[in-house]
Amino acid sequence: MAGAVESSDRPPAPVQRKVHFSPRERQIVRFIVDGCPNQEIANRMGLRLQTVKNHLSRIYRKLGVPNRVQLAVFAVGYGLSEPAH
Repeated sequence: MAGAVESSDRPPAPVQRKVHFSPRERQIVRFIVDGCPNQEIANRMGLRLQTVKNHLSRIYRKLGVPNRVQLAVFAVGYGLSEPAH
């Protein structure tokens, strides 16, 4: 059918290669999906606020996403959103 749009269960991936996350980066991604602000993430992980921001910047670059909303969408779509501890 010409002009038909295919739907998918997953959002389009901003990255085309396998991305490795450290355990700490995975935990931060889970907190983002849970809706935690940076300061809460820092408090819960025993980190400085700037350290959390540095991790987030690195995660955004790895995935090619511009912000935490797109990070959360990506994480949910690709199964990176298990509950944070």
